[in-house]
Amino acid sequence: MKIKAFSIIEIIFILAIISIILVVALPKTKDIFAKANTTQIKTTIALIREGIVKEKNRLFLANSMENLHSLDDGDTNLFKKVLSTPIIEIDTPKANGWIRVSNNSYKIYLNDTESVVFNYDPNSYSFDCNFNEPLCKELTH
Repeated sequence: MKIKAFSIIEIIFILAIISIILVVALPKTKDIFAKANTTQIKTTIALIREGIVKEKNRLFLANSMENLHSLDDGDTNLFKKVLSTPIIEIDTPKANGWIRVSNNSYKIYLNDTESVVFNYDPNSYSFDCNFNEPLCKELTH
C-alpha cells in the first residue's frame, strides 16, 4: 500500500509563497488600521462640534442668557453636555482615548505616543486645536 504525502520541496514552496504574501500584505494592513483610527477620531471631533452647535442653538431658541461654559461636569464622562453618549476619560494613553487636560482643554491620543490638544472657547463656541501642529491639520481637514 502506497502512502501519499507532500514532498519537502512542495512544503518549502508553499511556505515561500505564504511568506511573500505576508510580506506584501502586512504593511498595507497596518495602514488600513491607522486610517480607520484617524477616521474614527475625525468623526468624534465632528460629533463634538455638532453637539456644541446644537446646544448653542437650543440656548438661543430658549432665549436663555446662559452660556455653554463647559462641555461636561468635570467628572470622567467627557462631553456630557453636548453628546448623547459621553466619552469615558482614560487613565493611561492609548489610541482613541480622551483625557481632560483642564476645564475646557482635552487631549486625544492617536496612539500611545502621539496626541493633540483641543480647546473649547465658550465665547466663540469653538472646539479647535493648534492648526500649526501637523497632527491637528490631519484631524481637522
